[in-house]
Amino acid sequence: MILPRCTGSWPLTRLVEVARRSEGASVLQATLDDDRPEARERCAAHGFTAAFPLWSMTHDGSTWPSATLPAPLRLAAWDDLPPGAFQAAYDLAYADQRVVEPHSAETWVGILAHDTLYRDVTAIALAPDGQVVGFALAFGLGGNADLGPIGTVPQWRRRGVSGALLALALSRCRERSLAPITLTVDGASPTGAQDLYLRAGFVVARTHHAHTLHLRGRPSDSAYPL
Repeated sequence: MILPRCTGSWPLTRLVEVARRSEGASVLQATLDDDRPEARERCAAHGFTAAFPLWSMTHDGSTWPSATLPAPLRLAAWDDLPPGAFQAAYDLAYADQRVVEPHSAETWVGILAHDTLYRDVTAIALAPDGQVVGFALAFGLGGNADLGPIGTVPQWRRRGVSGALLALALSRCRERSLAPITLTVDGASPTGAQDLYLRAGFVVARTHHAHTLHLRGRPSDSAYPL
């Protein structure tokens, strides 16, 4: 169970109580701004510990990388995806990530119902059999663009798929004059995603930390993603 970024006054005691009674919940995660020591102290008093850094990043507006999808992959439009194709790739790509909360197909229907997905910016990579192997989604309102989730299924990692999709999404943002272009990443991601974004022209605008509370004893590291 993941709490939104915690600022100001919020009923932490009540949230912990609810989480402990929630069936299937084993970890409670809160995102705290690094410049709010009082929030960290409040979390520590309830048993939370710092887990990993989170970076809020902004594109510098001058670095526009270019890359090509490795063969035999091809690009696809969001609206051309068959039902369930994205969900399957998302589940695989984020199975070993620590930041993202699992989303069901119903959750994605709700997210997309708000129509904030930039379909003409979002970039999708397909294998010859039609399976989604990589994606870079873009959301926004009022002329900005927030990129993510961005991911590649494990068997296609380290081949430049995410870099190519990110470069394409950035070029489409530039064509549409979307600004600012932002994203959030695990600052110590085991996949090295943070380094990809730095090379693509993103800079760290603000740092946060994920703090976790193990509700039913401390599991092994394999308990991630949350």
